[in-house]
Amino acid sequence: MAEPIDNIVFAVNKEPYCLWGHDLRKRNLQFLGDFDVEFFEYSIERHLEAEDEQRASIALHITLHHALETMFALVGAYVQAPLCAYAWISKYSNADLRNFVERINREDDAIYCMVNMDSVSWEAIAKAVFACYLPDTPKQAQTIQMFSTQWRRLATILLAEGERDQYNALKHGLRVQKGGFGIAYGLEPSPGVPAPPESMRSLGSSDFGMSFHKVRAVADGGITKENRSVCCEQHSHNWSVEQTILLIQMVSMSISNLVSSLKVLNGAEASTCKFVRPENNDGFDQAWAHGVGLTHASFNFVVDESNTRPVSKDQLIEYLSEATATEQT
Repeated sequence: MAEPIDNIVFAVNKEPYCLWGHDLRKRNLQFLGDFDVEFFEYSIERHLEAEDEQRASIALHITLHHALETMFALVGAYVQAPLCAYAWISKYSNADLRNFVERINREDDAIYCMVNMDSVSWEAIAKAVFACYLPDTPKQAQTIQMFSTQWRRLATILLAEGERDQYNALKHGLRVQKGGFGIAYGLEPSPGVPAPPESMRSLGSSDFGMSFHKVRAVADGGITKENRSVCCEQHSHNWSVEQTILLIQMVSMSISNLVSSLKVLNGAEASTCKFVRPENNDGFDQAWAHGVGLTHASFNFVVDESNTRPVSKDQLIEYLSEATATEQT
């Protein structure tokens, strides 16, 4: 007689699935047990040893975005698929993840949730994650509050369009120019005569950052079948290496705590699962104290829709077909 197979119903943001197979819970514990919660700390150590500071700063920034995606994917698995976290992580898309995090930000009461919570919010998730950490103590309450605040702040990085553009430029072909920038202003002594350097006032600067090109639609309505006109912009971003490292460390702690809490939800003894946090409450704010002033700039010729004409997809295909035929003859 064939062994019966199990099933687990779960959702990835708004999409429902039914997972079938043998030993699904056992597989989940194996997945969680094999999860390398120290990987991002290891990445920090290796990049800090590098002699090329510019390349190391780029690598650390990639690490930060990679860690953020991993952490928020674990949040999604925790809320919606705690008994098959590996399935949620295998099925989500970047759009799913961003939409899910944005829904938590606004405490959407329509989120499918498989963990006992009054509502799906950062505070409610933190309460669930740290339910076994020093229960009914002031330190547990402080830890819940501090991590829920951190997750909301980190969500702003994941959801920011500029941060998303940076990560895409970094991970897809490393199509960036390394290095930060600075901007200062000053009054000309007379027209056409540059202000002396000592009179200039800085708006912010950093040795570390990157510049990259972004292609966007010319029309406000975006790229459509009827109008495929685009233009290219150059964007420059500054960052603090110290802040990047501290944020990675905070995200790494969060990853470790989410994995530990998932293990407990799947039957592991709480005493065997490690929960970590900064030694002092001040450590939660340390990363946010580092700044570079001016973080983003973009200087480009303005391409206004009124200066172009709509070009449809069919027109462009016809042009490309004719150009290709001409080239081949």
